[in-house]
Amino acid sequence: MTDSLNFERTHPLYDEMLPVYRRNADLYTGGHTVERAFGASGHAAGPAPGSMPGHVANKYLTRHPLEKDEQYAIRVRRAAYRNYAAPIVDLFSSSVTDGVDRQGVARISRLDPLLRDCDRQGNTPERFFKDVITRAAAVGVEFVLIDMPEAAAPAFTEAEARLSGLLPYFVRIPAENIIAWDFAPDGSLDWAVQRETCLEAAGPFEAYQTIKVITLWRKDGWERYVSRGGGPFEPAGGGEHTLGRVPIVPFIYERESAMTGRGVTDDVASLIIRVFNQDSEMDKMLFDAAVPLLVAYGVDEEGEEVLQRASSSLWRFSGADTRLEYVETSGASYSAKRQQTLDDIDSIREISLRQTRPRGAQVESAEARRLDAVQISSQLADFARNAAASERLCWELAASYLGEPAASLAELEIKYNGCFDPESVREKLTESYLELRRNGDLSRETLWRQIGLNDEQIRLEKELLAAESTLQTLSADNAV
Repeated sequence: MTDSLNFERTHPLYDEMLPVYRRNADLYTGGHTVERAFGASGHAAGPAPGSMPGHVANKYLTRHPLEKDEQYAIRVRRAAYRNYAAPIVDLFSSSVTDGVDRQGVARISRLDPLLRDCDRQGNTPERFFKDVITRAAAVGVEFVLIDMPEAAAPAFTEAEARLSGLLPYFVRIPAENIIAWDFAPDGSLDWAVQRETCLEAAGPFEAYQTIKVITLWRKDGWERYVSRGGGPFEPAGGGEHTLGRVPIVPFIYERESAMTGRGVTDDVASLIIRVFNQDSEMDKMLFDAAVPLLVAYGVDEEGEEVLQRASSSLWRFSGADTRLEYVETSGASYSAKRQQTLDDIDSIREISLRQTRPRGAQVESAEARRLDAVQISSQLADFARNAAASERLCWELAASYLGEPAASLAELEIKYNGCFDPESVREKLTESYLELRRNGDLSRETLWRQIGLNDEQIRLEKELLAAESTLQTLSADNAV
C-alpha cells in the first residue's frame, strides 16, 4: 500500500508560498544566511557553464551580464548584509506580545505546570509564544503542534491518567514543514502532513545518513512513516487521540488562506534585497578604485626602471613637462548609486510603517489620529486578535488532552495587545534606525529624513555642523 503513495506530495498553496517563506526567513536571520546563500535553493551549486571551477552564485546577488567570474566571486566573498528586516519584525512582534493576559489558563489547575514549562524545554508560555509570534511575523506563518507523550501503560480511567503525571506540551513547527492539508465540509482542518529531515548515524565514527519523517495528523489520531538514506517510506508507528481536531494550530501574520500567510517585511523584501545588491556593487566599485593610480607624464620607456616608489624614494625630473600625479576615481555614478541606496532605505521604513496605519479613510485630521487605535482596525491589531485566538486554541487542545470539561474551557481567555498608537510605533522604529546609525549603517542625512526633517531643516543642520567643526579646528590651533 505504502509503495503506491507519494508521501511528499505538497499542497499547491505550499508550493506557491515556500519561496516567499524561505526568502523572509533568510532576510530576518541575516548574516551568513544571506551572505552565503548559494544556488537557487540556498545550497552550494556547481559552477555555471563556462565559469571557472569553484565559483558559485549567491541567490540574492544579481550578476551583471558582462561581469567576469573572478569579479563576481570577489563580490560574493565580500558581501555584507545589513539587516533591516529584523528591527522591523522585532518591533512589530514585541508590540503585539507586550502584556499578554492569559489568566484563564491559570484557573485550570491541571495546566498550571505548563505555565512553568510548556514545551519540555524549560520555556514559559511568555517565551514560547513570543518566539512563535516573532517567527510568524518574520516568515508569514508558524505552526504549533500540541502533543502528548505516550504512557508506559494505557490509562483506562481519568484517575489513572492523572496518576500517570503525563502532560501535553507545545512544539514549534516551521512553515515549510507542514507540506499538505485539507479541510472538512464544516471548514475545520481535516488532516495535515508534517515533514521533517534529520541526520542519523548508526554509532560513533559511523557515516551519517539522511532521515525523512512524514507524520499524518488526523482528527482522531496520527500515522508516521520514515525513509532512510533515500529509500522507500516505511510505517513507523501511530496512535489515536480523542481531541476531535487536528492538533496543529497556525499562527499567521497576514492571512492569505487558512494555512498560509505573508510576513511583516513582505512589501519591502525586494527593497532590502536591492539595498544588499547596491551595497555590494558600491563596495566593489570602491574596492577596484581603493588604491589611487600613480601616473608619470613625460617619461619615456627608458625611465620606467627608476620610477620605483618607496617610503624613501626621491624623484628628479629635468623635463619641463615631466611630472607625477595621483589619479583617483570620481564621477556622478558614485553619487547616484549612493542616493539610490538611501532612497530605498527610506522607502523600507515608510512602507513598513503603513502597516501600523489604520485601515479606512479617516486618517487625516489630528482628531482622527487620536481615534485610530480605538476605532479603526490596523494590520497589527488584526495580528494581535488572530494570535490570541490561535493561542487560545492551543490551550484548549492541551486541556482536552487532560479531559477537562467544556465548562473549564469556556473560562479560557487570551488577550494580546491590540491597541497601538501609530506615532509611538513610528518613534520606536526611528530608535531602531538610530541604532543602525550608531553602528555606521545609515548616513546622517538619511537619519535626519527618518525623523521627519525637511530640506530646509537639513540645510540648517549641515550649517551648524560645519560651524561646529570650524570652531573645533580653531580651538585646537589655539591650544597648540
